[in-house]
Amino acid sequence: MVLKKTLYIYNNNDGEVAYSGKENPNTTSHNNNKTIGDSMKVNSPHQPGVTEKYDDIVAISELQFDDDNIKLYGKDNPDYFKTLQNDIKVRGLKNPVVVYPNKIVKSGHTRIRACSEDFTHIPVIWSVTSKPTDAFENMMSLMMENQGRPLSISRQYNQITTSIEEWEKQNNNQTCADSIIKDLICPASQMSWNMFQQMRTLEAERHDLFKRVMDSDGEALSPGKAYQFMKDDKVNTQTINSSSSM
Repeated sequence: MVLKKTLYIYNNNDGEVAYSGKENPNTTSHNNNKTIGDSMKVNSPHQPGVTEKYDDIVAISELQFDDDNIKLYGKDNPDYFKTLQNDIKVRGLKNPVVVYPNKIVKSGHTRIRACSEDFTHIPVIWSVTSKPTDAFENMMSLMMENQGRPLSISRQYNQITTSIEEWEKQNNNQTCADSIIKDLICPASQMSWNMFQQMRTLEAERHDLFKRVMDSDGEALSPGKAYQFMKDDKVNTQTINSSSSM
């Protein structure tokens, strides 16, 4: 069964916003709390008993994606996106998206894209803070807000390197200190400092192994295993060179 319903938004007798499959002739908009003559119909993935507490239901067309989010996360994983899309269509949206007061999305870009083909509106939580004007701070905020997403080695590594580049750009091309990467950026991306060091070394010294890790997202070859291969190859090369010089 595919969930696709029209909800009518109005105030119930207790003065609270209610949702129903029937029209209320004197409805109040949940968005701006102004009385309107006709019922407000919205096609939303809100599902009672499934959708967590939210502040509002907003037209998807009114929401604006954050460019920094696209830099950090890139394209959606096709399999994950399709699974999420089907789950929302059948069961409803569990976690509302988080939106800044100016309607720029803070968390939930993928959920919005997954809903956009089947729904016109989406439940939102209004952020109590404004979007950071500093791009680096905004990236940190986005990563912290999206820590519930499935982990991905390639995406996490891209988040770290993108954040490093932004920090250096804002600091007159000064090299980003390891302490900043270790204490701020790595925790926000949920990649350990040790794994990042391995990946950074592989990218610099063994791009073939680095590419295998990134292309398979660590499934065909983990960062730790690739790093060990690199170390073993160095030892073998040294041994061969020593034997040749004798």
